[in-house]
Amino acid sequence: VTGVQTCALPILCEIIGKTTGTGFFCKIKYKNKLIPVLITNYHVINDNYLKNKNTLKCYINGESKILNINKDSIIYSSITNQFDIIIIKLKNDEINHYLEIDDNIFNINSENSYKNEHICILHYKNSGNASISYGYGIEQINYYDVKHFCYTLSHSSGGPILSLLTNKIIGIHKLCVNKENDRYNIGTFLKFPLNDLNIKKNEIIIEIKVNLDDI
Repeated sequence: VTGVQTCALPILCEIIGKTTGTGFFCKIKYKNKLIPVLITNYHVINDNYLKNKNTLKCYINGESKILNINKDSIIYSSITNQFDIIIIKLKNDEINHYLEIDDNIFNINSENSYKNEHICILHYKNSGNASISYGYGIEQINYYDVKHFCYTLSHSSGGPILSLLTNKIIGIHKLCVNKENDRYNIGTFLKFPLNDLNIKKNEIIIEIKVNLDDI
């Protein structure tokens, strides 16, 4: 696909008995360090669910994988209720498919710079196959939510929104709104939860150990 690194696909987090959505690997700045994380929506994976699990089942590159959960870590939850986002630290740094966060999102009034920019969302279809949907621009709805028009499905929750100009993440998709004569999607501009995470300086999150021998 022109303009997008197709090897850098998100993962499908399959939550038995809850919901299924999309998550993605990236690195975030936290306490002056760059740490590898898995990000998805809080309604896809939440702290209550993880407290009762030793493993997390997902798909990476179309293959079923089991991620081991380290119970000794603290789940970071102060951004989850407000932003519908959960960030999970990877215990090891061996992923070869990290997506990059666009540094431009941290500029003042940065949401306005993406209004006339081509974007895409990486997500999973109901079939379990990775997909790329394209759109044009984002529109700010409130302080941290944006409207986008990339096509989504029920398993798209948690998919990264990318700028096609930089191929880097600017936000995360969270839900679809279907009105009588209007259909659009809502996502979170990633700047705000990441700023919140660093300002509050909480302990971060539960850790997940990824077995990369066959990834």
